[in-house]
Amino acid sequence: MVLMETRLGRRLTWSGGSLLSGIVSFSILFVPECEGPLWLRITLTMFGRFFVSAVYAIVLIYAVEVFPTTVRSFGVSLCCFIGTAGSILAPQVLFIRTVWEHLPEIIFSVLPITAGLLVLLLPETRGRKLPENLEEGEAFGRIQCRIQEHCCGVNTNNSSTTETYHPSKVDKGTEPG
Repeated sequence: MVLMETRLGRRLTWSGGSLLSGIVSFSILFVPECEGPLWLRITLTMFGRFFVSAVYAIVLIYAVEVFPTTVRSFGVSLCCFIGTAGSILAPQVLFIRTVWEHLPEIIFSVLPITAGLLVLLLPETRGRKLPENLEEGEAFGRIQCRIQEHCCGVNTNNSSTTETYHPSKVDKGTEPG
């Protein structure tokens, strides 16, 4: 995963790991519990756990980089708190089996797939200057919107002015235009 992270960036590695974790967790539904081989269920579970662990390591790095310096400690603490709350609640999801036998697997597959898709909306932090204050933090995300506007034709602002986009300026952490 470290090799992927250095080549693809944190955002794509996080997204890919989350998507793979969700897909592997969903594929467990298709292995019968009684008739299927136990080793296959265990292997799929371990692969899903591997991807979750790799994503968690990337999330910790990403959380430190995406928050501006003035609110970094609060932002990272909030992310750790939410992660710990999720870890506390995760075993309780298994009790939902009383409602429907396959509901925990569906929950444990839908949540990472959703997270893997939503993380694509966040800005990439690899190789970028970290934001120092809240204004730079807000501009940090706007640069990503302009990249999506340039590459995908998505208009993310309501102004009618056209700006010149230079990828080299984005890589250095400055705003285009």
